Amino acid sequence: EGRPVMSGNRGECISGLVPGLCSDHPAVLGRMTNFLETCGRHFGSRPNLLAWDAWNENRWRNQAPDIVCFCGHSLESQRDFLRRKYGGLEALGKAWGRRYADWDDVRVGRLAGQSFPEMRDFTAWMCRRAQEMIRGRVAALRRADPLHFIGSHTGNPSIFGGLNLNENIFSRGVDWDIAGGDGYGYSSFPHNP
Repeated sequence: EGRPVMSGNRGECISGLVPGLCSDHPAVLGRMTNFLETCGRHFGSRPNLLAWDAWNENRWRNQAPDIVCFCGHSLESQRDFLRRKYGGLEALGKAWGRRYADWDDVRVGRLAGQSFPEMRDFTAWMCRRAQEMIRGRVAALRRADPLHFIGSHTGNPSIFGGLNLNENIFSRGVDWDIAGGDGYGYSSFPHNP
């Protein structure tokens, strides 16, 4: 929507930028995938490698002033999710108690305090987005390194707990749905056979 989101260091360390680039942007996603595959090929044969952490504390709003991102790519991802769920704009409007003239008018999750059905769908989209992201990261590493354990972790023990009250706690996804790697540390369900 033309409002830049500033990235900065994590509060607890001096490395990494948050919230970082938009993972809905195809070029960013392609570079991320290439980075993971390159790391997998480069480090996968090292004798001191035990496992891969494919995603460290997955969330999108960490230290950002607002929920991110609402660029054209993210909005299209949201709208595609809603099209598949409701089938059309009229059915979406009925579910949300609104009338929309065009899909361009739909900006799910943009304003705090919007209707419960809209925020429920925003949470569902964020969970689906997390599922896709972890599966993509695991697949990239697995293509480059077929041998090592691949996991991910979050700082909280389940989707219902957490200290990150300034963000949607469900943005990391539902544990059962995102356990696409070999394991998911500090999750309620640490192994997906």
